[in-house]
Amino acid sequence: MSSNGTFWNDLSPLRWWWSVLILLLFGGVCVAIGYTSFGNKIEAGIEAGCLAMFGLVLARGFIALLLHFAPPQETPAGRNAMALILLGFFFFPPLIIIEIVVWICGGRFFSSRHGLLILATVVGAFTGFMDGGRQIHRASGLFPFPLDVTWGLSGTCNGVFLHCYNLVDTDYQDSEHGPRDDSHQYNKGFAFEENPVFTQGSVMSNYQAKERLFSHELLHAYQNRVWGPLYTVGAVTWMTTALVPGLLVGAVVGAGGDGVRLWSYENNPHETLAYVLGGSRNTKDREEAEALMLWPAAVWIMASLVFYLHQVLFLSRVILTVWVRGQIFSAWNTFEFVRCLAPVFVAAGNLTIWMAILGTTAGAVYGGIIAVIGWLACFPPALGDQAAVSAPMRIYKVMLAWMSLAMPLCWPGHILGLLVFLSQVWSGRTGFDARTMNVRVIGGWLGRCSARGFTLGMFSFHNPERLTTSTLLHQSGHVLNHAAFGFIHLIFQFICLGNRNTMWERLAESHVPPGNRRVDAYDQDDDWPRLRLWGPGAVQY
Repeated sequence: MSSNGTFWNDLSPLRWWWSVLILLLFGGVCVAIGYTSFGNKIEAGIEAGCLAMFGLVLARGFIALLLHFAPPQETPAGRNAMALILLGFFFFPPLIIIEIVVWICGGRFFSSRHGLLILATVVGAFTGFMDGGRQIHRASGLFPFPLDVTWGLSGTCNGVFLHCYNLVDTDYQDSEHGPRDDSHQYNKGFAFEENPVFTQGSVMSNYQAKERLFSHELLHAYQNRVWGPLYTVGAVTWMTTALVPGLLVGAVVGAGGDGVRLWSYENNPHETLAYVLGGSRNTKDREEAEALMLWPAAVWIMASLVFYLHQVLFLSRVILTVWVRGQIFSAWNTFEFVRCLAPVFVAAGNLTIWMAILGTTAGAVYGGIIAVIGWLACFPPALGDQAAVSAPMRIYKVMLAWMSLAMPLCWPGHILGLLVFLSQVWSGRTGFDARTMNVRVIGGWLGRCSARGFTLGMFSFHNPERLTTSTLLHQSGHVLNHAAFGFIHLIFQFICLGNRNTMWERLAESHVPPGNRRVDAYDQDDDWPRLRLWGPGAVQY
């Protein structure tokens, strides 16, 4: 494991007695300010001062520990580690935007060693001051406060913003559940919509005296404490992935743009879990289209399994790559998480559309079988190389490809491919790969216009002048992509046309056996970049 030996210097940049003296002076100032700020109560002032000191030491020590075991800061891997710490534990949008601007100008600010330590110091001390002054924690902050200022720093950082905004904009509200319920409530304050409560860290904004929402929102506070950086970054990743399928399926079943909100927010695993354990799902009468877009228990449980499993695997890969091996882990790889999550939305979309076509009961049975087969595409990225080419995996690829004929989100690609096929089948020779349900046209105007080949749904069109077995297998990989990702794959295939480094091309390349391009008859290509899905991949959990 890497170690650059700086923990004690980062925790206490001065000699230890000076650091202790300064910390005690800081605590004394916090006691005085807390006494006057929290109702002239001496016990509130003392607790504010103690937790401010405790939070400062815990937060700064936690970040110092991460930096201690990271590669040296002057190396590319070390700078990469500091950027990941900023994204993971201080994911406050204005901070990220400022850092991007500074990075474009050739420098570093918040993602530098001193920047991270300053952020930790401020967030830890301010959070401790507010928690102690409001006396929200049991055992005077021994639990769960340490989680808030260490593993849960990401949500807590955003909670600091809510404190600052709401102290100016609204009134603090005493909890109906007693003075020590591990949370803050503000009557109104910052929120994205008029009615919903907005919770970050332990701070509930726009609470509006909604006692029935307390258990739900408190569970969000504990989700942040348990999942840490995965809670914030995972929620953003889920919402981003849900945009296109939510909009498309919502338009098909009649929910319109509201489909984006329902799938990105109400069907989010963090929200559905809070609804089940904490209650308070909006029980207003739903229109039929809205009701179809809300996932039943079986669907959100399956989606949550995928979501939480791949989050843990993703975090393990980050730690192994950067903190153990001392290598660079690109933040852009976060977007490749889409390959594990997108089949959830495609499967749910196919189920929802069949329920709209056949009715709730019949559609749930027929569409459910189809959806489960598509949902299984979430798991191949987590399998080993041997599992990815094993007999069960080969059988699954055949089932998935043929089942795409019954998947509504695959129909646009199949129909478009059929129309192009009919326009040029007479000018080229055809072939068929039953294992991936791939109808191949060698020649024709589209095949000759492409560099090597192009795929639309189950139809692929190939340039006869640059035809290799690797090209045939690669395009069959696109057919499998289309079955797993549906209309999403069709859209981004056009956006990323011709770039072999894009995610969709790398996924398709995983269907080509390693080394196959080097033994092909044409131009002796080396292997193309690949991302594990249909076979072994260079990027793997």
